[in-house]
Amino acid sequence: RPQNSRLSSAKFARVFGWQAPQWRASVEVAIGHLPIGRACIPVE
Repeated sequence: RPQNSRLSSAKFARVFGWQAPQWRASVEVAIGHLPIGRACIPVE
């Protein structure tokens, strides 16, 4: 596996007209759905 194996989502966005949100924002939302996450990490 290459050291830097990130994939570009540019082609997907161009073909389907939809771009996935940044992963950090998605992690914050997912943690916010956990019962312990609500008490520990504020999600705006």
